[in-house]
Parts: sequence; C-alpha cells; structure tokens
Amino acid sequence: MKKIISLRKDANGSRFLGMIAAFYLAEKLNVKPCFHWYDYVELGYKKHSDSSSFYFNDQKILSVGADSKEDIFDKDFLKEFHVDSFKDEEIVFADTPGAWLANIDDIRTALCKDDGKKYVECVFHFFRFDNKNRDKHKDFPQKAVEIFNDKIKFNEDTQEVIHKAKNLAKSLGDFTAIHIRSGDSIYSYAPYRKHIFFDYQATSAHIAIELINSISGKVVLFGDDISTMRQIKEFVNDDRLFIAQDLKEKLYDETGGHSLSVTKSFLFDVVFMSRAKDIFGTKSGVVNLASQIGNANFIYTHSYIQNKKAYYSMKKNLEQLALNKDQQACSYYYTFLLADKLNIDISFQEYCLKKALELDEDNDKYRFHLVLYYLKHYGVKRADEYLGDILKSRKKEFLDTISTIDGGFHTYASNELKLFFVHNDKKFPNFAVIKQDLIDKGLIWRKNGIKYILYSYITSLLCKTGIINKCIKKGRIKCAYYFR
Repeated sequence: MKKIISLRKDANGSRFLGMIAAFYLAEKLNVKPCFHWYDYVELGYKKHSDSSSFYFNDQKILSVGADSKEDIFDKDFLKEFHVDSFKDEEIVFADTPGAWLANIDDIRTALCKDDGKKYVECVFHFFRFDNKNRDKHKDFPQKAVEIFNDKIKFNEDTQEVIHKAKNLAKSLGDFTAIHIRSGDSIYSYAPYRKHIFFDYQATSAHIAIELINSISGKVVLFGDDISTMRQIKEFVNDDRLFIAQDLKEKLYDETGGHSLSVTKSFLFDVVFMSRAKDIFGTKSGVVNLASQIGNANFIYTHSYIQNKKAYYSMKKNLEQLALNKDQQACSYYYTFLLADKLNIDISFQEYCLKKALELDEDNDKYRFHLVLYYLKHYGVKRADEYLGDILKSRKKEFLDTISTIDGGFHTYASNELKLFFVHNDKKFPNFAVIKQDLIDKGLIWRKNGIKYILYSYITSLLCKTGIINKCIKKGRIKCAYYFR
C-alpha cells in the first residue's frame, strides 16, 4: 500500500498544515503518513535574509524561510516519518492531469491503484476554514489538535519555545488576535502584490485600525511587518493593544535567551495566536494553522468589514495615518475595493486607484482596475482610450500581469477578462489587442466573445455540480484548472 506524503515547499504554515492533513488522512484510510521537509522555501522572489527578520526601505519585516528538519523535530520522529529522498515518478501528485485529488475518495482511489508508485501527495485545502466540504470531516478540528500536540514530535529546543508561547498566552488572559499579513503580498520586493489572486490575502494597516477600534478587551497584533504594527500601536494609543513580536522579544530578553530562528519564531507566534478566543485574519497558512491547533474562533477580516461604517472609518484613518509607500498604496487599493463593492463614492474610487498607482507605479493591477472603472462608469470609449495609453507606455508589463498563470489567471479570466471580449474590434482597437494577446498565448479557447462568456458560465456550472472532475479524470478536459 502506498503512503500519504506531505510535500510542501512553501512557508512554514503550509508545511505544518500539510503534515497535519497527512496524519489525519492516513488514520482515516489506514495507511502510514510521511513527509519531506525541504531545506529551502520557494518564494518566487529574491530572498533577503537567512535571519529571522530583515529591513526593506527601513521597515523591519519577518523573514520567510524554514529551519532544517533536525533543528525542529525529534530525531526518532524523523527516522520514522521523514522521507529523505524520492523520485517524482514514485509519487501521485495532487495536481496530476486526469487524477486531480479533490476529496478523500480520490485519495483513497489513488492509494489503491496498482500503478507502481509509492506515495500519494496529501492536499489540505479541503480542511481549510473557508472550505464548505470541511463539514464532511467533523472530527478534524479535535484530531488536528491531537496531531500537533501528540503525534508530531519536536526536539527539546522547539518544545521549550512552544511551552513559553503557551505560558505567555496564559499570563495575558483572554485576548483577540489580529493577523496583519503584509510582506510579499504588499511590498514591492515581491511580484504577488500585482495579482488579484492575492487581493484578500493581505490586511491593510488601516483596516486593522478599524478592527482594533471595534473589538472590546485585549488585542494582540500578529504579522510580518513589525515597523508598521508599531506605528499602528502608537496611532491607536490604547493600553489594551499589544504586539506579539514585542512581547516575544521582551520575554527572551528577560530570560537571557538568544533570538529565535525563522521556524521557531513562527511556531511561537502560531501557538500564542492559537490561544486567542477569536482570530481575525485572511486566508493565510498562519491563521489556518493557528485556528486548527487551538480551535480558536476564526473571523475572516474582509467579510467583517464589508459595511459603510467600516469604509468611512478606513477612509478617515487613511487620511490621518501616513505609512510607507507600499502600505499606503495597499490601503488606497483596499479602500477602492470596498467602495466599489458598496457602490459608493464613485469619484473617490478613481482617486484611490490613481493614488495607489502613484505610490506603486510598477503595479499594473491598479491600471487594470482603472480600465474596468472607466468601462463601468464612463463607457467603452473612455476605457479603450486609457487602455491605449497603457499599451503605448508599458504594453509588455501590462499584458504579462493580466495573463500570469502563477498569479491566478483563472481568477482574472472568470471574473473580469471576459469584459474584453464583448466589444467591436475595429471600433475599440485596444480591447482587441488584449483579446488577441490572450488568444495567442493559448489562454482563451474561443475567439468569439459571446461563445467565451457562455463557455465560462457553463464551465462554472459544471464545477459546482462536480461534473467537471469526472471530465478531467477521463481526459476530456485538459485546461479546466484555469476555470476552477
């Protein structure tokens, strides 16, 4: 029988989520779990530091990275569960064409199939707090706690870090955690900020201020942008507000300990956060893991603030607290998104997008939204004219941004790009350039705009009914990934 293996190459949150899911599924399916711990993290951009933090434009930011497995886990645990080496042909990968592992039944089928392979890759997406299918695994929340506390064995140094985090949370009493994700989803050193797939991964600092003011009792801020959180604390000026990083640094200074490595620092924060009564956050691995190992009540930040009161508070905070260029650009963009969703402050929406672009001029996502803004409020002619200006000055950069698969092309395509396919090519030549570019890159299947929209609509229905997974397995659909 094959084993279930976790193979995450990204940051610590996803790695531990993968391990928990592997142990849970292995018990359910009566097979053995295992994992491979990569010595590197796939970032998609230049790594700044091997230490636990670095400075970018005078901002202190926590590093993304991973310690060696020996620095984290118990040696006997590694001997039993870690796979030191493997070949790709030995693994049924979660995204294997024709064998998409969408649920536990798919994984069971892959385990039992006689294909000469040794491992089936574990996927954890259907255990995420935002996955409606998680209700099918009602025992998972309690099992996740047991797996992290009892089945994943850490070495003595890591156990001490976890113990200190639990004690700090206990000494603080009841508190609410707010996770402010910034880093690679906001700052200009990373490309992810340019893709709408990451829009709601980040938390604007000015949104965080609104959250703090709406919560009673103690609040602890967690996040990777230490400098900005300290500015928030100074701006709010409230004794009930704490920063996890400051509490952690104070604790280790008082006990004479050395600064923590990247993964140990991460574990301290996650365990500390997991002891909160409520966790506000986005769809990141950090809050996913914290809510799993402590069963805290998770509240999705961007759902909580979808109202006019929050919008006007954010707008006021944006005027009163000036942050660095990247953070400020992000906040203007989120203010636009909320105003657009609420259909208010139409002229201010344009102002927000232009301010964001002024602060982060390399971010073509803002130009893309300006095209849509003009299309929605001023008509096709105005949108096509602005699009023409873009194509004259930065055609390649703009086209690359909106057609980037890794940045979530399927998100662009299913929501907004179809708007580029319903206009007369001769009358609006710049829209035609976008359409032709996507067709030339093989990202659009239909040259006729109406057929494309109908196709997208039908595909979305197929996804909802589950029919599309059957088509994928039988090889009838090869590129349906982009329309999931």
